[in-house]
Amino acid sequence: MDRPSDKWEFSLRVDQASRILEARGLFELYLGARANQITGRPLISFFDDSERLPFLRYMARLLVRGQAEPVSATLRTPAVGIKRFSMAAKVGEAGRSWWLLFAQDVKGITAAEALDTTEQPYATAQELDIAVRVHDHAAAPLDITLFRARALSDDAASPLSPEARRDIDETLSRTLMDHATDRMVARPTTGEYALLHDRNTDAAALRDRLVAVAATHNIRPADLGLEHETVQVSADSAASEMIRDLRRRMQSNAHVIAATPVRSSRMPALIGAACALILIVIGVMVFSRL
Repeated sequence: MDRPSDKWEFSLRVDQASRILEARGLFELYLGARANQITGRPLISFFDDSERLPFLRYMARLLVRGQAEPVSATLRTPAVGIKRFSMAAKVGEAGRSWWLLFAQDVKGITAAEALDTTEQPYATAQELDIAVRVHDHAAAPLDITLFRARALSDDAASPLSPEARRDIDETLSRTLMDHATDRMVARPTTGEYALLHDRNTDAAALRDRLVAVAATHNIRPADLGLEHETVQVSADSAASEMIRDLRRRMQSNAHVIAATPVRSSRMPALIGAACALILIVIGVMVFSRL
């Protein structure tokens, strides 16, 4: 085939985790860095925030099908700011790497559809797996936190209508996107939200934020029943497995709480006994006067 950069302004060979292996063409002009500065860096880091999840899905199509359609993509770089490019893919080493080709004006490609940012806005657990693999953990360590709102996730215990549950569920999800790495939030089920975030993010503060948002829907904190758990993430972590473990632990804790009998107060019995004793004393006194 032709050299990947012959008909394109620049081209990048990436691996399955979107890490840059090789660069050709005018990449220095557009990316603002030399080859040795971008080699090993995840290409996703050059994408605009709004298109990072769609780009992961584009890479997933390459992994599954070996090819993907030409698209229009938005890059954000120190050299040119935010700029839209046509992007296409060609096989590098079969199944192990691909050339991603970029240009501002290529016949037949400039009208390509943009990366679909209107598709399902929430990530799957498997997409979070990819996000973990492409992230630079040395530069910015990550945690993963799972939130669970019992009022939304437990149909039997929820006093809310289905419509109200859907509205609040969507609002809480959108709120967490503002605090998630690359705005990626996974929703395993209604009322459950998993997100990757910087390690210095205070999960308790996020919880308070969600409680405040629920309050605008007239849901009291006790009624919302919000709980959360956080674990640290490393480069070799599988986010999908971590989410499954967190969900199992939360569900197990919920069952333990439900199965624990509520201890009844002894006060009513003590009051009753005292009253009975007083009546006996009074009866004895009255009898003794007869």
